[in-house]
Amino acid sequence: MIKKISGAELEDILDDETARANYKLIDVRGESTYEEGHIEGAENIPLDKLKEIDLPKDENIIVYCNGGKTSKKAADLLSALGYENIYDADGVKNYAYKNIVNR
Repeated sequence: MIKKISGAELEDILDDETARANYKLIDVRGESTYEEGHIEGAENIPLDKLKEIDLPKDENIIVYCNGGKTSKKAADLLSALGYENIYDADGVKNYAYKNIVNR
């Protein structure tokens, strides 16, 4: 299942420690873009490396990118790999996330 979620919905999850613990947040942009600024707590796994992840297939996975195209591809790929709970969040150019950090 792939579910599109808004930036506000993602922030609600991130603001709730109990809810946050139930999700894996993945930034699917390239490493240099990730380093320029990413959502706090996000792990950087670029789209071309996504096939290498090894998570439980029922894990709640949230993916995001800049504008939404790459995260859509990532969500489709994860679904094809058998992951069941995929959330495609608004990109950082589409929503003003309050918890953007730089390395």
